[in-house]
Amino acid sequence: MSETKLVEGFKRWPSDAGVTFEGFEEIHLKSREIVRKKLEDFIKYCLDSKKPAIRVLLGEWGEGKTDAFARYIKPKVEAEKNYAFLVSASTLSNAYNPESRGIYKLLTSTTLSASKFIAALFHAIKEENRVEKISDCKSYQDAEGYILDCLNGLLGPNKDRKIFVFIDEFEELLLEKGAKLKEIISGIKETINGRFTPIDENGEYAGCLHLIIAATPDAYYRLQVTEDTALIFGGLGRRAGVIELPAVRKAEGIEFLLALLKYAYTNNLPKELPIEDLGIFHTLYRIAQGNPGNMVSLFTRLFSSAKHNDKIAVINEQKLPQFLRGEKIFIYGGSAPCLESEVFDRIIRTLGEQRTKELGEACVRIFEKLTASIKPFSEEKLSTFTRYSTVSNIVSIINNELRSREKIERAVIKVAPLNEEKTIDDVKKAFREFIKVKRDHEKYIKIDNFACSLEEFVDMITFFDLDQNRGIVTRIFLPTDRNNLQHFFEGISEDRSIELENIIRRRKLCKDERYYLISETLLSQIFPSPVPRELEFIRNREKRMKLWRDVTKNLSDYYERYMPRAFVDLLKRSGIFYLEIKEMTLPQNIEVAEVRFNDVNFNAMFYSVNGDVKSEDIEDISKKLTSLRPIHCVFLLFTGDITEEAKEKIINKELGPEGENKIIEVKLHPTLAKRVISIYMAEKRMTEDISSDLLDGIIENTVTIDLDLKNKMEEWLEIQEAKGLAIIDIPLESTSNLRLFADTQKFYINFLGKEMSPEEVFDKNQRIMKFIKPEAKKVALIPDIEKPAFLRISIDLERNGFLKRKNGKLIVKKHPVEERILDILKKEKKIVKEDLLKYFIVRNRRYLTDVFVPILEYKGIIQGKGPYYSLTDERELISDVEHNYGRFLRICEREEWKNFGFVLMTKEKGYRFFSPTEFKSFLETLYKEIQQIKGLENELVLQKLSLLQKLLSHFFEEYYPLIKQAIEAKDEIFSKMKNLRT
Repeated sequence: MSETKLVEGFKRWPSDAGVTFEGFEEIHLKSREIVRKKLEDFIKYCLDSKKPAIRVLLGEWGEGKTDAFARYIKPKVEAEKNYAFLVSASTLSNAYNPESRGIYKLLTSTTLSASKFIAALFHAIKEENRVEKISDCKSYQDAEGYILDCLNGLLGPNKDRKIFVFIDEFEELLLEKGAKLKEIISGIKETINGRFTPIDENGEYAGCLHLIIAATPDAYYRLQVTEDTALIFGGLGRRAGVIELPAVRKAEGIEFLLALLKYAYTNNLPKELPIEDLGIFHTLYRIAQGNPGNMVSLFTRLFSSAKHNDKIAVINEQKLPQFLRGEKIFIYGGSAPCLESEVFDRIIRTLGEQRTKELGEACVRIFEKLTASIKPFSEEKLSTFTRYSTVSNIVSIINNELRSREKIERAVIKVAPLNEEKTIDDVKKAFREFIKVKRDHEKYIKIDNFACSLEEFVDMITFFDLDQNRGIVTRIFLPTDRNNLQHFFEGISEDRSIELENIIRRRKLCKDERYYLISETLLSQIFPSPVPRELEFIRNREKRMKLWRDVTKNLSDYYERYMPRAFVDLLKRSGIFYLEIKEMTLPQNIEVAEVRFNDVNFNAMFYSVNGDVKSEDIEDISKKLTSLRPIHCVFLLFTGDITEEAKEKIINKELGPEGENKIIEVKLHPTLAKRVISIYMAEKRMTEDISSDLLDGIIENTVTIDLDLKNKMEEWLEIQEAKGLAIIDIPLESTSNLRLFADTQKFYINFLGKEMSPEEVFDKNQRIMKFIKPEAKKVALIPDIEKPAFLRISIDLERNGFLKRKNGKLIVKKHPVEERILDILKKEKKIVKEDLLKYFIVRNRRYLTDVFVPILEYKGIIQGKGPYYSLTDERELISDVEHNYGRFLRICEREEWKNFGFVLMTKEKGYRFFSPTEFKSFLETLYKEIQQIKGLENELVLQKLSLLQKLLSHFFEEYYPLIKQAIEAKDEIFSKMKNLRT
């Protein structure tokens, strides 16, 4: 524990009540100048307008919306002899309550929403501003009469003055439910649209009333999208120009805090400042989220806590967290603790438990230093601070401890300062391929799954110090190596981090110096984090803020508890994926579901890892794929990296792109993981506070943009189709008959391994065709089709990968699906015919049953026996062929066969005939070819054996019975002729 150092105390104290519109007293925020100009333009417009006009002033609490009225709008308007009134939204809303005597009675006297609103507005002005010229509503019977008397009283006989009404804290209206809220919004809309004609163009008081509504972005957004008000507010939104109070960026925030310090010392800073370094102000800015009101309040309360009589204790890495304990700030629609003390203390204990007390103290001191002063510190400075020469070792210990204990992948990031001659423009040039432009012309940076506005990116890498003259010096830091780049830019791939490393080094952007910076992942666990817009579907802002804090603080525990079910539910609700969970007993980190995507069904396993994916995780996945098969893909969800050992295991298990490509990597960087879990928990715990329409849009964006899963899955299916693991489509132009398409391939299979033109193939097959009985159904040989149809189908065969062009001719190509079927049968030996489908991602089961299986059967490579498919046993096939061929030859030796003339067959168009001798000659030639190639090329042997077997079977099934009948008929005729002679 370091000693308390005291320095000169403040001469005056800022108020902790907040901040003005332009700054604090004489301290001005430059970012407000554009807002001043827009308000000035609006007022000028209204002075000449003959119709009511409206502007919406958007800003968070503490940004200075109310003060904009008091310090600028009111003086500016009244200088022109016009009126400026401020009314709170709650006072306006009260007028619509039945309990409000007098005014409520007037509101019920009219059905016109505009009249109701204007009457309520004048009543609220009277209530809050005590304006004598506005009449007491109790003496009136109707709203219109009351409004006209109010206008007469304010505008006088000339009727040439303007009334500006500033409706403050408009977000309070969201507390109202149903009809009342709709009535107020509708009244505003009808007023602006001129439904109360006396104040509209050509009316007696034309253009006299104008509105400025002050609201938070959250409230404005919800009014636009909430079912009760969206339709009404949508129409108003086209007329209501928006003036946004821009966020105070880091540079301006640090300047503002330093200006507050100068103010406290009456612009004469002492020799020794009450802050150890400017990093303290970086931390205050981070906690306040750049909100000026919070910055003033935190500044005042922090230094008040450090008062010692007329002195102030210097704020350092011990004093700041000490102050922050128990302190709260109001931000993003809710309150949040300035420090998550439980997490902070747990990390301190974890880091303190080292092998020596001195080492533990060094780890704690560096952690405290980097979190209290959120800026990069040089290795040399940290070495002096801790009295340890090997700072890099201490940083490694911090990172390793927090990775294993807190699941924070990289707590401290190594960065380097920009070279002296380099500027932020050089950084932008280096990253220009990643800089995109939105439709509203806002620039943003998008690197894989990392995305933020260009301004946010600049703030991420920009830090500030004081020079000898107490002036602010800007310094830019970047990570320079692939590991730190990957953790700095949450969501980028390993390949991308290597690319960025090369860009930074090749352009010589940074010095070869080591600095260390606390990571955003760790900061988000101990300091308030802005609630992302993706949680705005939760209507109750306090619940929204509480949920986000809860998930941020307990991310590691919740990830273990809710993943992958939260991810599965996200896909299920997206409308892009359709999932049916398979109920089975599985470990907590695994889910199995049937998934439908792009009209294709497949089985998926969802496997979550909290942190790095290790070799044992891949081993477990491999075992689960075997026990749960068939699984077509694995969504591997992880928050860390894939270790080198795991990558090697993926290759060895043939699960990656080089093999079956079953693993789809889904890296959930911490922010994205928190959002997915928050959505899941909100759906389970607070259904009554959820806007379903908003949630649906957010989930769709999360799935398609943040996770990019639609593109990933489309690319994955294309790869699986190329590998033969998916059968998505067989597009045909020549025929709609899949069996005819497959049968036409048999023409080419009959000449397997030979390069031939389609015309040659067709003509040569005619010799086989003449031996085929028309309309024979028992043995599948080549189809009886005309040459033009054959040529058209040949084009489809080539287009779909069954044929390939070589030297201008066509040759049979083994399709990837055929390869896959053979791989399956090699592993399984035999498989139930129906089960074969389960091994493929198939859009139409007939692609498999009518095309790929018949083609492999015709090639003789596989066989179907009873309910099973198996690889053809070559020895068994040879034995069957030898038996049938021998039987055929024995028949040919018979005298009656030798005397047989021709086989004549008629068909619908023409006829066929052949002699038994000709058929015998063809089979003998085919048999000799088989004997010559035996033992050389297995598949060619099987094809020719299969063809020979099919021709023999065709003979025995179709011709032999007919020939026997013919011979018997011949013998009977001869016998009768012989009997006639005798």
